[in-house]
Amino acid sequence: MQHPLDEVIERLAAKDVASAVGHLGRVFDRLPEATSTEAVFAAALAQRFSGQLRGRANLYVHDFDVPQIRLFDLLATRVPQVARAAQAANLFLARALEGRTEATLISLGLGTGRQEVALLEQLAAQGLRRLWVVGVEPQRDCLAQAEARLGVRAAELGVELHFSGVHDTAEGLSAARWAALEACPHPRVVNAAFALHHIGDRAGGPREDVLAFVRGLDPVAVVLCEPDVNHFEPQLRQRYRNCRRHFDATLSPP
Repeated sequence: MQHPLDEVIERLAAKDVASAVGHLGRVFDRLPEATSTEAVFAAALAQRFSGQLRGRANLYVHDFDVPQIRLFDLLATRVPQVARAAQAANLFLARALEGRTEATLISLGLGTGRQEVALLEQLAAQGLRRLWVVGVEPQRDCLAQAEARLGVRAAELGVELHFSGVHDTAEGLSAARWAALEACPHPRVVNAAFALHHIGDRAGGPREDVLAFVRGLDPVAVVLCEPDVNHFEPQLRQRYRNCRRHFDATLSPP
């Protein structure tokens, strides 16, 4: 099956970037009628290859039948792999903190705090009474929602909550910011829910830096939730097919 972006990929593979960007612009002209998968790929390619198109790459400003933010909420609640991954992650984190009355949770990619609220409930049931939460999240609105959600639920559960929101990406944190996290009370756990695959994995690159910084925090547990998809295959056409297969299966209607 041919997709509108297949031709863009072929031109990029042939190193004809100017022609690829021109074709990508024509895809953007039809973007409101495109599938969610097409929109995701078009936005990613614009961010990577075209400063002119980058301003059109924000999926939230386009008039889709279902707003993008709603799609991501649906993904978290309706796709079994995502919901169960979060449940499994919380199970491991709760086990790591069993018997503790206080702890620190560092969440990379906090989102709106849906998973963290569920974890808070599990920890409270285990006897935890004081929790420091450091939430790293690039969207301010999500940080505010997460802080509010966690604050309300902590009060209901009788848990003393200390929340610190960090408006940034994990790879955007400075060495000084990571060092400051070493002052957080022990024991510490780190949760990265569908965050690590957003970070480049070239040798000596930002992903290795983030993992090294996480190790330096001396956590008792680190839990990653990641799709089993090779998004870093070096050959462009195969990488595109890998990603396409994953997102078509995840985002396309039944």
